[in-house]
Amino acid sequence: MAKDKISKATAVKSILSDLKKGIDKEIILRRIANKCDKNRATIYRWYSVAEKEYLEFNKKVAPIKEKAEEEAIYEATKEIIKNGILSRAQRMKILSEIAIGQTSYKKEIPTKFGVEIINEKPTYSDRRAVIAELNKMAGDYAPIKTDLTSKGDKLKSETSIIQIEIINPLEDED
Repeated sequence: MAKDKISKATAVKSILSDLKKGIDKEIILRRIANKCDKNRATIYRWYSVAEKEYLEFNKKVAPIKEKAEEEAIYEATKEIIKNGILSRAQRMKILSEIAIGQTSYKKEIPTKFGVEIINEKPTYSDRRAVIAELNKMAGDYAPIKTDLTSKGDKLKSETSIIQIEIINPLEDED
């Protein structure tokens, strides 16, 4: 089976598209190699060109993405403040998302170049702690109440009537 002849521009465009999708370098190179019959050095040069374009693209897009994320956080915070404190159902929903690993959070990591902020998925211990918190909210840790005294009969409350006689020492006795 003869491979297609693709131009450098087409190959670079395809590689750039794959880079934007987050596809690994090895997979991208394998795809291009399968599409055309160019040697490895040519394909690597095309990849380098696409990678440079991708870095330039990221430099332009990163501030826009960051601003959009900040606006989304601002709007969410504003909505929370507007609505007051999260309801029990909302808190349980957030905790449930953490417990099953659907959400991630930002974490600061010290590096030799300074502090780097990364997105991290909850660890096993994070998830276990969240599940324990959900159990507390649902009352799963509440003690089971058992009736040890009445053997199932309704308890009768004891009532006492206390009579108090108030003696006023200022009154004259007859």
